[in-house]
Amino acid sequence: IENASGWSSPTGARADIFTPTKTVEINTPDNIYGKEDAKEGTNYAGIVAYSYGDALARTYLMTKLSTPLKKGMKYCVKFNLSLAEASKYSANQIGVNFSSKPFGTDSKTAIIDKTHVLDPKNKVFSAMYNWEQVCGIYYAEGGEKYITIGNFTSNENTKNEKNKKDPNMKKAVIIAAYYYIDDVSVTLIT
Repeated sequence: IENASGWSSPTGARADIFTPTKTVEINTPDNIYGKEDAKEGTNYAGIVAYSYGDALARTYLMTKLSTPLKKGMKYCVKFNLSLAEASKYSANQIGVNFSSKPFGTDSKTAIIDKTHVLDPKNKVFSAMYNWEQVCGIYYAEGGEKYITIGNFTSNENTKNEKNKKDPNMKKAVIIAAYYYIDDVSVTLIT
């Protein structure tokens, strides 16, 4: 993900970037985990939001906001996600955390913290082959400089569902809920 300008992974387990290339693993729209056209532009990111028995470490996307959030102001927060076809599982609890300091560790560990923006129904995102939007309002505490996207909830409190494999899919299945992420925005509501 560090190849995407301004984006990083806050743990030792790195998020992925997918881009039009001859390298099949990271290509768009067809790559190692499935096939999805970008929601906006030609690139998108990929994260592990849940893995059975923590077999695969969770991954997160993080970037510094262009300006710190102002106390008491309302912000519209949106991002789009799509479950990769190679995912054996799907999950809920995928959302946004705002912080004044960046998360940062070299260990491949889950970040258990407050989720500031979630889907209003906190549903299990199981749709493949298209994008779903997570959209919510955030009331700033003031001074938040970073946005991080992922699952900040323990496995015990994350609802997951087993997916049926598409018989036409030739990709190797991973024992995780792997999501493509695209078109992230934080907009002040006036």
